Amino acid sequence: MPRPRRFCIGCGIRCPHRDPAHDARAQLAEAGGVIVSYFEWVQANQGYWWRADEVESRLEARMLSAWQHVLGYAEARGLSLRTAATALAVERVAEAHRLRGLDP
Repeated sequence: MPRPRRFCIGCGIRCPHRDPAHDARAQLAEAGGVIVSYFEWVQANQGYWWRADEVESRLEARMLSAWQHVLGYAEARGLSLRTAATALAVERVAEAHRLRGLDP
């Protein structure tokens, strides 16, 4: 197995790597970090705190749900996972704008 060109933990999609599997893992790490940051924001705004095991179970539920949605979207349309994730995200934002009556 080739060695990575640099040491990178959760570097996200902007970190260039030759290994597509590393790219996918980095994207998942980035997504997990964003979700946990959101959890922290929610807790701060609500004035309560979750235990570490609660955070982990909520994160796992959201990551698995997102994975299932992206995988299903990709398989149904014959897309790569990266393209499916992007298309699904754009579709969701467009739908949110439509429901709020915002201009496209």
